[in-house]
Amino acid sequence: MPQPRVISSPYTLVFKVVFPLFMLEEAIRFAVGYVERTAQFRDMPIAVFAVWIAFATWWFWSCVGLKRVALTDDALHVSNFRREIVVPLRSVEDVQQRRLGLNAIVVHVAGDTDFGKRITFLPKGRYRFLSWTHPMVDRLRDAVAAAKRAGVVA
Repeated sequence: MPQPRVISSPYTLVFKVVFPLFMLEEAIRFAVGYVERTAQFRDMPIAVFAVWIAFATWWFWSCVGLKRVALTDDALHVSNFRREIVVPLRSVEDVQQRRLGLNAIVVHVAGDTDFGKRITFLPKGRYRFLSWTHPMVDRLRDAVAAAKRAGVVA
């Protein structure tokens, strides 16, 4: 059996653990600073505070859900850095790229896995701003199509 080839970014652990902790710390610092400032004078509207907390929460959950992904000819090996599952490529329904935020790749799986129906990861390599999709999206789509063709018995 061939060795799985890691297709997710080597910085996944940093984005999954370090950035969310930083965002949480900054959100707390912002909230404490807001309370201290509003006790003295009302210079910051509540809307700014609400938008910041909403953004920090969204960013936190976007990063925490990232996975480490490796690819073989017939499966994805998905890890959350504590445990690993194997998802057959034949069970992949769709591969998309998020445009907002991290430009992560989202793999939609037909059935429920231990990590849910969506697997989100940051691909290796640079995202080219002028290109519409990351090349890994097309590679994964091709691998899924090949696995589904190979699984069909004629």
